[in-house]
Amino acid sequence: MKNQPIILNRISISLVLLIGFGIILYSCNSASHKLTAVKDTSQKAFPLKYPKHDEGEDDNPEPSLASILKDQLKSYKDTIKVDTIFLLSLHDTMSVQLRHYCTYDHKINLPPRYLKLFNLKKFQAHDFVSGLVKINSKVVFDGIIKKAEFQSLLNDELIKYAVLLAPNVTLSGNSLSLQYSISVPLSDVGQGFTMKIDTLGRKHITAD
Repeated sequence: MKNQPIILNRISISLVLLIGFGIILYSCNSASHKLTAVKDTSQKAFPLKYPKHDEGEDDNPEPSLASILKDQLKSYKDTIKVDTIFLLSLHDTMSVQLRHYCTYDHKINLPPRYLKLFNLKKFQAHDFVSGLVKINSKVVFDGIIKKAEFQSLLNDELIKYAVLLAPNVTLSGNSLSLQYSISVPLSDVGQGFTMKIDTLGRKHITAD
């Protein structure tokens, strides 16, 4: 009976070794199956490719020549109106009434260098003017603003062919600020100017 525990221990050790050996064989067999290369003969599904599109590419498209010409002709019929009130102080305001419109003066004949792109042989342009500025009920400036008032600051090209475009109207200190562009029609030739009119009706003109 003293040898029985020894025999049982040997049997237990043998069983453990057999089980462990079996686990190793199963693992190796499974690993060999995992490493087996299988040729895939099924059709591949590829993602669709779309043409490259830059963000914002069509958000602000370049205007066509036809639309530029159309807008230019339309501008002669439009009258830009500005009616606004600026607060100068707690007890004082500046009431602005301004009209910007075409003179139909037929005085500007654009040279061929500006017309070639549009396939035009001739184009007669008209100038624009602005008029009337008030402060409260008292008129501090009542008149017409013309391109001629900027002439001392203009080069020959702008004097001959440019027109006075509608202003951006703002308040600068206690002065009314009229920011104009004097530009050649159907072109990108032009320059910005600012006319300031103070509460005494005095005008101050600068090139931007």
